[in-house]
Amino acid sequence: MQRMVHVFRLGPFEVGGRKSYAYGGLESNGRPIAPELAHTDAKGLGAIAKRYAGQRLRCEPDLAEAARPFGFEPAPLPEPVFLPRATLAYGLALGPMAGRPEMDVLVRFLGACAMFWNACPWELMESEEPIVVTLTESGRTRRAEASVMGAGGQEFGIALYDEPGSIHRVATLVSEGRMKETRNVSALAVTFDEEPAWAAAALDDEFGLPRLPVPIRVRKGQGGPATTPELLDAAALLEAVAELCSPNDADQAEITAEAGGRTITVRVSLPDDDGDELLEELAEPMLVPEPIPATGRAKTPRNAPCPCGSGRKYKKCHLAEDEEREAAARGTGREVEEARARARRLAERDPIHALDERITADALALARRRWGRAFDPDGALARLGLDFECTQSLLGWSSGHHRGLDGRTALDLYLEERGGALDAEGRALVEAQRAAWFSYHEVVSAEPGRSITLRDVLAGGERTVEEKSASRMVRPRDVLLARVLELGSRAILAGCHLRSVPPREGDEARRRLRSALRVRAAKVPAAKLREATADGTLFRVWQEIVDASDARPPPTLQNTDGEDLVLTVDRLDVAAGKADEVVGGLVALPDARRDEGEDDGVVTISFVREGNAKGVLPTTLIGRALLEGGVLRLETNSIERADRLRRLVTERLGALVSFRIREHADPVAHLAEGAKPGARSAPSEFMPPEVLEVVKRMQTEHYQRWLDEEIPALGGLTPREAAKRKGAPRKSLELLLAEIEHAEAGRPEEQRFDVSVLRRALEVQ
Repeated sequence: MQRMVHVFRLGPFEVGGRKSYAYGGLESNGRPIAPELAHTDAKGLGAIAKRYAGQRLRCEPDLAEAARPFGFEPAPLPEPVFLPRATLAYGLALGPMAGRPEMDVLVRFLGACAMFWNACPWELMESEEPIVVTLTESGRTRRAEASVMGAGGQEFGIALYDEPGSIHRVATLVSEGRMKETRNVSALAVTFDEEPAWAAAALDDEFGLPRLPVPIRVRKGQGGPATTPELLDAAALLEAVAELCSPNDADQAEITAEAGGRTITVRVSLPDDDGDELLEELAEPMLVPEPIPATGRAKTPRNAPCPCGSGRKYKKCHLAEDEEREAAARGTGREVEEARARARRLAERDPIHALDERITADALALARRRWGRAFDPDGALARLGLDFECTQSLLGWSSGHHRGLDGRTALDLYLEERGGALDAEGRALVEAQRAAWFSYHEVVSAEPGRSITLRDVLAGGERTVEEKSASRMVRPRDVLLARVLELGSRAILAGCHLRSVPPREGDEARRRLRSALRVRAAKVPAAKLREATADGTLFRVWQEIVDASDARPPPTLQNTDGEDLVLTVDRLDVAAGKADEVVGGLVALPDARRDEGEDDGVVTISFVREGNAKGVLPTTLIGRALLEGGVLRLETNSIERADRLRRLVTERLGALVSFRIREHADPVAHLAEGAKPGARSAPSEFMPPEVLEVVKRMQTEHYQRWLDEEIPALGGLTPREAAKRKGAPRKSLELLLAEIEHAEAGRPEEQRFDVSVLRRALEVQ
């Protein structure tokens, strides 16, 4: 049966300073065709006609005149074409701001935008009125607030602010004329634009959305594209607000969105419904010196004060979250495993951490009750450049170090008014909190699931803290901004900045802080560190280091041939019934090897040559060919290798294959993701034993030579010479060894070099 292709046009938009159009379409089997970009209809349609020669071609009626010479039949577009046309229009209209969302998430987002638009929530809500928002995923709930835009004559849309209280903060800044500072309030916004009209028309045909939604993620004063998870969050929020505006006159709405392998539940409530909740938030905190139970549901009555210390009733605080977590733990699937893992972490958590959280929550609730909005530790941290997530990880600073208008901390106030109800353990913990300070700590070693040994690089001294979670994430020679509580014979980590830094940045933070404090002695006195903790100097210096690291241009990566690393995929169509001939032709090419085993019918052929240009490894993987069905993929890691491999393959296979499209991916773009808190490194490829043996031997030989090589970072000294010197040369050597150890700790265990060999040879510990 002859296939049919339905073609449409989108545009105009500018490419290279000239008006251009995109010509896309859909095959009769439902597969979208690769779009063509051209400056004229004749060129765009001609390219598609050439690509699909011998097939029936149809085009939308507006293209009839230009398409006739190429054999197109004008006809109305069939309904299945509308979805790919709408998603392509969205991507073309937004350009880089569209990001790279997963298709099912994008479709859900665009559908949610249509629901929101047709509900006209700006007719019911003012932009200054905060909508209470809770987002729940995998048993974890976070609070936020949203604002519907459009009632005041501004552009239509919605903004989801990361931190409750942000709308009030923005209004205050605006009233004070500090407009620039409003950009530092983190939010995810979606606005609706009339232009370009061709994109809005395409969205209207498929979704009933006559505007172009523009999602923007604002963080630290910078706007950028929303990620796939953020688009799903926005979709659930848009649908929930639309439901809130339905004729049902509901006082709250809840939507669960599932797409992209995630499930997010968003609950929203109208501003007028928050009176009782706000009164409860200002209620006297309920003192519960016992640790928070791992599962509060079984031990806390619905109408009792919540064990979290908010002072609100349990049913209006953590009941819903606990019930959802319990329900999730009874099911099956990946999210259930995550919920159970979280429950296990809570169950194994040291009770002292729960008591620390309990007292901190009590102290903050009491301070807010007594001092009102004037007590704003979150705002103080935000002015130092820390985002909301960081402020939540540093609640110990907010309660124990940030001072109110009368010079007291929340913990001081708490001890004066409520301290009499504390038991011996609670009082000892409070005294430890008041005596502690934040500092920069180097990770000496970690025992995953048990403890971390830390060296205070400012005050001096080593402590082994009992820490189950973080000990699984840190690596030796990481530097942390953290607070250690001394509790008699043991120590715990009680507050830690979400970002660690490598040795050199950690040393820079140490030097900058010592300079700011004007300290010349080897150790910074504890009193100085308490002052630097209280006034935020420690955090300011640290955040400057982190921000500078984030702003640093990404590295230029190259393969072993010295070519820029660009992951490149060429897709070629295989002639019908010729797959076996294609495999035979590929295997006959120079350096080709067919991989053992086939994964779901995919034939893989690797191109491996002996040696490489830099003389580092015994072999070089040039690229791979993967044959699946009627498509041949050629994968390489540079444009030069891609050009050579494609030329080699097409010359060998001739008419058996026809080139369709080339795709590129920038591996450097993923480095920023890896720097985020909790980000996991991608697993390394398996290294065969014979290759591993060669690599280990080369490592040993390299470092043996390194001991006697002149090193620029050591001022031209060799490591052996620097080890014998005092002062700056030896300190530079210690820092260099720390960097090597830190880098090796990030490699798979079987591939690491034991840096203690160098330390013993140099007598540097």
